[in-house]
Amino acid sequence: MDLLNLQTFLNTVDVSRVQQILVDLVRLPSENPGGTEQQVSEYCKDFLTALGYEVSFVEASSSSMTGLRHYRRPRL
Repeated sequence: MDLLNLQTFLNTVDVSRVQQILVDLVRLPSENPGGTEQQVSEYCKDFLTALGYEVSFVEASSSSMTGLRHYRRPRL
């Protein structure tokens, strides 16, 4: 991405919305180790679903933690 395209992209970013998302995520419990990432996973799922993504949880290897997997990008 060249600097002009980067600047054009950055001009479209809602800084206050990004800040709120970060505040929301930091407030959610997500200690590691500890297996307390479920609320963060749910927050991310809700956020991505609202953008039109299909999101599902898959079990991560041998632990009980969950992860997100993206199936298809929506056409906006």
